[in-house]
Amino acid sequence: MMRASRTPEIMGDAAYVMLTNRRASSPRKFCIDDKLLYASGVRDFDRYRVDAAVPLALDFFVPDDDVPPPGVTVMFLSGSASA
Repeated sequence: MMRASRTPEIMGDAAYVMLTNRRASSPRKFCIDDKLLYASGVRDFDRYRVDAAVPLALDFFVPDDDVPPPGVTVMFLSGSASA
């Protein structure tokens, strides 16, 4: 499971965006790290992967109908992937 995860740096970078960008920070907004970073201009998410050869695991708290940003592939529990 760890190999299908992201490194902690994605949370730090997302927190930085939230703290330095008024539009990105809202007390009523549920933020997903990769979506927030994508909206702020980040396009290379491979640097946040623990193992680039393993598809990312879907986080249990992210809604099933949530679509990851372009270029991000997530493996669902069934083993299928979404890009």
